[in-house]
Amino acid sequence: MRSIDLTRGCGVHVHQVMDVLLGMSAPSRRDVDAALAEAFESSDTSGWCPRIRGPGGASCRPIDIETLTSIGRYEGELAAMVVTAKYSAMPEVLDRLGRRLGIEMLANATWLERTNRRPVVVPTPMPSWRRLHRGIDHARIIACSVAREVDGVVRDWLSCRWRAPQVVSDRDARRAIEACLSTSWRWRAGRRLAGRRRIDGRRPVILIDDVVTTGSTLSACAAILRSLGMERIHAGVLLRR
Repeated sequence: MRSIDLTRGCGVHVHQVMDVLLGMSAPSRRDVDAALAEAFESSDTSGWCPRIRGPGGASCRPIDIETLTSIGRYEGELAAMVVTAKYSAMPEVLDRLGRRLGIEMLANATWLERTNRRPVVVPTPMPSWRRLHRGIDHARIIACSVAREVDGVVRDWLSCRWRAPQVVSDRDARRAIEACLSTSWRWRAGRRLAGRRRIDGRRPVILIDDVVTTGSTLSACAAILRSLGMERIHAGVLLRR
């Protein structure tokens, strides 16, 4: 949904007025930095997270994902900030958090030091109608920020048709997410232009999402990337539940 100027030249938008009326003003850079500092001072958080918690609390790892990096847990000020940024169209907040995720990858992902190929950063796809409704593609904003930090390139290789929002999906719906995913027209157009040139499957790929719960979305996306010939797939998320 496009923002509408209420006063000419003042840059005042509808969602900003509503935020003020409802007491939900956008977090400042100082707010973001304070939330990050609080998250990293907590002993319950860890930037490097090779495993996540699955259904019932069991430890699990997303299928076809080699490593998973996050900047904290889905709790407190940091969780509230991510939710507000997603649903109130605040790309500057997501950009700053994405840059922090990229820095965390550089600090902990040793595989970045061992490769001589620029990583491909692939955002998890969002249905087009949802992108229009929210006004932003949060995963792509995060992916662009991560790419700047790790010297990678962003590629929209995946697409997703309509599905129920994941926050209200049950376990069966999560398992069925792979049926909603496919390669994007950008990937298909790129392959046609490449002709018979082989895919560099050893080039590292970084899947990006905002929050990971069971890892089903990352696993489904990784399965498609594997089918395209990509062999080295990693993941980065802002928060983990």
